[in-house]
Amino acid sequence: MKKNWINILKGIAIIFIILGHSPINKHFIPYAYSFDLPIFYFIAGYLFNNIKYENIKLFFKTRILKILKPYLIFSLISIFMYCLIFQTNIFNLYTLEKFLIAKRSDIFYNIPLWFLPSFFITQSIYYFLRKYINKDNILLITCVLLSFIGLVYFKTLQQPKLVWTIDASIYYLLFFAIGNLFRKYKEKIYFLLKNKVWFILALLINIIPLFPSVYNKIWFTNSGIYYYFITIFLALNGIFTFICIAKYLGKNKFLTYIGNHSLIYFALHVPVFFLIQKINTLIGINPVESYLTGCIYLIIALIVLTPFNKYLEKLI
Repeated sequence: MKKNWINILKGIAIIFIILGHSPINKHFIPYAYSFDLPIFYFIAGYLFNNIKYENIKLFFKTRILKILKPYLIFSLISIFMYCLIFQTNIFNLYTLEKFLIAKRSDIFYNIPLWFLPSFFITQSIYYFLRKYINKDNILLITCVLLSFIGLVYFKTLQQPKLVWTIDASIYYLLFFAIGNLFRKYKEKIYFLLKNKVWFILALLINIIPLFPSVYNKIWFTNSGIYYYFITIFLALNGIFTFICIAKYLGKNKFLTYIGNHSLIYFALHVPVFFLIQKINTLIGINPVESYLTGCIYLIIALIVLTPFNKYLEKLI
């Protein structure tokens, strides 16, 4: 059974992801993006155990069932909901192409689904790196270099997205590796999580990017090495901050439940937002981008999806 703080951490991360996709204050979006997905890659790395896969065939069989099967199921549900909400038929070759290529931002019927094929690539790369690189320091350096290449390609050079968003896969590989190594060396670094001074410092750093003046300096600077290190630093700081918060909360039924069903909330909140958008259009409402609007969208998404969790869990 997963440790409770992991589910709480997943619950926190998925709330930030949903808020980041809602009509919320524009300064919040890149702030949430700076650590929400890195948290999920960190957790996945923390839970990853190369040893349990006896061979490559077993690894790919397990990962296909756990990652690509849900991608197929959630894509079909999303396409059906898109057709229903917007009264159009998108069961065609164009949609099939977007589904198969799975480039970030190209999956028009539900953009966040790009994460699943990309996540599959990340796990596959790490599986082989872990299998053939025995020294942890060499493994970490390799992941840092690959991550840097991924970010430079993905952000700085503004190149076209790769199939299955492989550019993002190798960028997020670093957080997966750090999560995996964190579990191995956790006894040596747990003291940081218990130190209140470190936590307060991390919390202050975490909220600084929310201020507009700092926001502009950080998020609109795309110059290579600086951008890479500030991005990695803010992501790791966010991970550390929310691990501390998750551990402090101890037992929180709401966040634990959200974390337990995070994949469903992640995969289907955008179709719910499409439904809200359609209703708003019909009744003539143009929502203002604000923290209140974002929270309302979040609450509606949770309310709409929660009754279906037990059925969808069996399906995926």
